Amino acid sequence: MYLRQHTNRWIAAAPAKLNLTLEVRRRRDDGFHDIETLITPISLFDRLVLEPLPADSTPRFELLVIDRRADRVHGSGESDIPVDQSNLIVRSLELLAKRAGVDLGARVILTKRIPSQAGLGGGSSNAAAALKLASAAWRLNWPDHKLAALSAELGSDIPFFFAGGAAVCAGRGEIVSPVSLPLGVPVVVVKPLAGLSTAKVFDQWRENQQRCKSDWKQAASMMRRGDFARLPTVLSNGLQMAACAVCEVVDECLQLLRSLPIAVAQMSGSGTACFAICYNRRQARQLASFLNGRRCGAAYALATCP
Repeated sequence: MYLRQHTNRWIAAAPAKLNLTLEVRRRRDDGFHDIETLITPISLFDRLVLEPLPADSTPRFELLVIDRRADRVHGSGESDIPVDQSNLIVRSLELLAKRAGVDLGARVILTKRIPSQAGLGGGSSNAAAALKLASAAWRLNWPDHKLAALSAELGSDIPFFFAGGAAVCAGRGEIVSPVSLPLGVPVVVVKPLAGLSTAKVFDQWRENQQRCKSDWKQAASMMRRGDFARLPTVLSNGLQMAACAVCEVVDECLQLLRSLPIAVAQMSGSGTACFAICYNRRQARQLASFLNGRRCGAAYALATCP
């Protein structure tokens, strides 16, 4: 996550993420599931610009959206991204203001590029960025660990984005342990036009209890060595079969990727986005161009990043 200040505005680049491994374990008493997942940020970013507002502003928290998501159907009209209290950005600002005893407000302009309902963590990344921006703009200067603890009240994926890079997340996602992974690993992300809700995928997973074990330590070691050819033996996503059962385009996307000469093809998070780890950047660019020509959704040539 990258922050900078310009006059009285604070600007952040909020990255998407990929789940390189994802193991789903027992269901907890609170309704969540224990998981263990190796996550890396990737070079697809939303942009947030936050301007502090006086305490008497109406509305106190204002969200404006510029929708640049490549997976949307052209000519589909106004953005479907909510700008009220159902949006994690607004909820994050409200929670931070309440806990910090701040009576100021904020206006946020969100330029949205990360696809929604994709398993790429766009909403969670936006929430983390909003907390960091507001902490700076309101001169709270809360450290990341304090903001991460607060963010866990809003969503399980949000604390990851305070890690500053790749990490293993456990519990329901709020236990974050940084991991060293190489930067600049070329990846292609494919987001079909269809989306999936996390709740629906977990419902399907519980119905069939599809379990798989992954080895994030081996995966991290192989990536550090550049041993991409053996990655398929240690990477897995415990929600992938459930997502394929609910949404057949996920299975179609994975089958297409696996027919190509790439290192890895896998779904991220609860889908529907799938990704391929490529051997070099040229291959990633060529693959993204090929997939966009197939009109199977939006394909992005990206890389792992801090």
